[in-house]
Amino acid sequence: MEPDDLALDGLLQELARAPEGDEAFVRRMMARTERPVLRRALFFVAAAGILAVLGFLFEPEPSARMGFARQACLLPEAKAMRVFTIDGGQRLLLGEVPLESQVRVPAGLPIALQAVGDDGMALWTDRDVTRLRPREIRAPSSGPVVTLRRKLARPVDYGHDAKPILDRYCVGCHAESELLAAAKPFDARHSALLIENHVTIPASERRQLALWVDLGAARP
Repeated sequence: MEPDDLALDGLLQELARAPEGDEAFVRRMMARTERPVLRRALFFVAAAGILAVLGFLFEPEPSARMGFARQACLLPEAKAMRVFTIDGGQRLLLGEVPLESQVRVPAGLPIALQAVGDDGMALWTDRDVTRLRPREIRAPSSGPVVTLRRKLARPVDYGHDAKPILDRYCVGCHAESELLAAAKPFDARHSALLIENHVTIPASERRQLALWVDLGAARP
C-alpha cells in the first residue's frame, strides 16, 4: 500500500472510532496538524533573521575596478603599474600589476599610480590620488582582474627597506647624510643614489632601493 493510502486508511479508522462526531473530529485533526506547521513557520522566520544579521556582519567590503590599458599609459617602455595608497602621509604599497590588467580596490580608498619599467623603476608618478565609488569601473580593459586589499598594503620605509642595503654597500665610503641627499624622491631613475654606484648592488636589492626612492624616499 502506498504512503498516501496508508495515511487515508489511518484517518478513516480514527474517524470510525471517534465518539464526538464528524465535525468535532475534523476540528481535532486540524488542531493537531496546525501546531507542526506553526513551529515550522517560526523556524523559517528565525532562520531568515539570522541569515540577514550574518549577511550584514560579513558583507564584503564595497569595491571598485580600474583598468590599465597600454595605450592609455603613453609610455611604450612601461611594463607594469604600481598601485599605492596614502595613509596619514605615509605611502603604502598595494601591489604591482602588468599593463592590460585590471585591479579591484576598496571603494573610497585613496590610490595613486606609477608606471614602472622592466628595471623596476618608475617612469612617471601620478601625484594626485583617486577615489573610486562603490562598483565603479574606470577605464576597463580586457585583462585579468587582480584584487588588491587594504589590509595587505605595506609601508616601504628607510629603516626596514633602504638602510640595510646602504649599510652593506655604501656606508663604508659615504656618510649617511650624503646618501640620503643623493636620493631624488619619486625619481629613482635619475637619482645619484642609483645611477652613480661604484659597487655592484644585486638586482633584487637595487630594485628594493629604487622602490623606496620612487615612493618618496621617506627619511628616518
